[in-house]
Amino acid sequence: MAHTPHDALFKFAFSKAEHAIGQLRAVLPPALVAQIDWDSLALESGDLVDSALEQARSDVLWSVKIGGRRAFLYVLLEHQSTVDPLMAYRLLKYMLAIWDRWLAEHPDAKTLPVIIPVVVHHSDSGWTAATALEQLFDITQSVPAAHGEHAR
Repeated sequence: MAHTPHDALFKFAFSKAEHAIGQLRAVLPPALVAQIDWDSLALESGDLVDSALEQARSDVLWSVKIGGRRAFLYVLLEHQSTVDPLMAYRLLKYMLAIWDRWLAEHPDAKTLPVIIPVVVHHSDSGWTAATALEQLFDITQSVPAAHGEHAR
């Protein structure tokens, strides 16, 4: 990935706990912020994603305890001035890489840690694309309702 001044500034700012905590407290829901043990915040290696996925982003991965359990706060900075309509899908790929590493390091794990993705994006329009993976599915609203209990 070609590193830009934006990359360096982002990595510097968000790799410092005091800066990251301030930003995360500002963007996460207050009920979640109240459950995070901020003293447990630890910077993790962000070397997870292959070079093909790194073209227009910088990221920082933090581990933290939420409700007494380990979780990850994945902060992604988008260096794009346009909205990526498939961002939720891209985030899923990044999250899978995080879980793959977790499972390699914890081969006896029976559960996965929660990953809370945070996308920091800049565009004149603001964010207008899907914010959840299920919003990307090309399906009418009547189909999930028809599945009932099987849709879960």
